[in-house]
Amino acid sequence: MKSISGDLLQLFQSVERCASSQGISPWLVGGAVRDILLGNQPTDYDFAVEGNAIDLASSVAKEIGGEIRSHKRFYTATLLLKTPL
Repeated sequence: MKSISGDLLQLFQSVERCASSQGISPWLVGGAVRDILLGNQPTDYDFAVEGNAIDLASSVAKEIGGEIRSHKRFYTATLLLKTPL
């Protein structure tokens, strides 16, 4: 992966906008970071936040489309995009 695609950039910008409006900071973590550094295309993207991840995922889903599956027990959410990146 030599550059970030437009769709992926849109996702990252949406996560940042929504997080900022909630007063939290998102961090890209996990295998996606490794894959990007190695020049590979990640298959999923994990973000860590100090705040409500479920609310953040819901806001991003409303902004760019998709649905969320919340995991309230773990305070996490999965955002399923309508169109794969």
